[in-house]
Amino acid sequence: MKFSIDQTKLDQALKCVQFGLLTRPSLPVLNNVLIEAKDDHVTFTLTDLEISISCKTQVSVESEGITTVTARKLISIVRRLPDAPITLSCNEEDFVNIRSGEINFSIQGISSSEFPQAFSQIDGSKFTTSKESFHELVIKSSFATSSDPSRVAISGPLLKFNKTELSSIATDGKRLAIVTDNNFSCDHEGQCIIPPKTNNALLKLMAGNGDVEIQIDEKNMSFEFVNEFDQQTTIYSQLIQAKYPNYAAIIPDGSEHHASINREDFLTALKRIALILSESEHGIKLSFENSALAITAQTQDDESKEDLEVEFDGTAEIAFNPIYLIDPLKRLSSEKVTLNFSHSHAAASISDADNFLYVLMPMRM
Repeated sequence: MKFSIDQTKLDQALKCVQFGLLTRPSLPVLNNVLIEAKDDHVTFTLTDLEISISCKTQVSVESEGITTVTARKLISIVRRLPDAPITLSCNEEDFVNIRSGEINFSIQGISSSEFPQAFSQIDGSKFTTSKESFHELVIKSSFATSSDPSRVAISGPLLKFNKTELSSIATDGKRLAIVTDNNFSCDHEGQCIIPPKTNNALLKLMAGNGDVEIQIDEKNMSFEFVNEFDQQTTIYSQLIQAKYPNYAAIIPDGSEHHASINREDFLTALKRIALILSESEHGIKLSFENSALAITAQTQDDESKEDLEVEFDGTAEIAFNPIYLIDPLKRLSSEKVTLNFSHSHAAASISDADNFLYVLMPMRM
């Protein structure tokens, strides 16, 4: 195997697949990236048996071939090479040579025959949507997933689709985020839970314009798209095999109060007010009186307060963990959000004009 590739292009491809790396792999070959040169392109693949990420890019192939080499070592070397063409070659003993001008590295690889084929062809629902829309679904909901390793079912977002809607739902048991894309069309309906590692890869890699083709069956799913560096990217992933909780049961049926607030002003004020709070047990109080909102925080020693103009009728008070307010607001792009609530002990919600719904419980102060 022998091919030539620009340093920048190789670095971009390796950055793309590195999300498939394991910290402590059970097999030595899982430390390695599979490199296959064929026709006029080279494909790099990493897998941990639960997720597989491949990146294909056009290169000048002198001789076709396939091998594997330690991923972290290759990534480190390429990152420190000058921005110039690199020639990568491999002999029959899987010795990989990396040459850039007068710089030369030789690394012992492992035969590609030992590299696992973790995923077969997925046979199930298939649909295409825009990368931008899908990335927005993921980024606006994933923050609400659980980090508790014992709660596997809610460790990743629930992806739910029917003929006209694609939704991403996430909860950690204390809050719930739902984002829906209504500009969607599909011949199937179904749902699946995306594992957290796969979800993180999607957050990092699905940038830029273009479409993503998604396939889902009972156990696996795949994503095919062109990444921001114009390289064909494929992610295969196992699905979480668990029953997602009945999230609809905690969505408030209706609310007595509705406050329309400028999102950016609200977010900035919350961040400022929360500066005196050191622990999450301290809450922020929202006091509404017609078109005025007073935001206050108080500890044993300190106090902070800020006033905002809002659209509201009447008088009401409610308190929240500031983190639970800041988390969604900093991920939204809408000009205004609506805070919906009935009283200080019932579930409240935040919504916007872009089909975002966030449910959270108030704090008792």
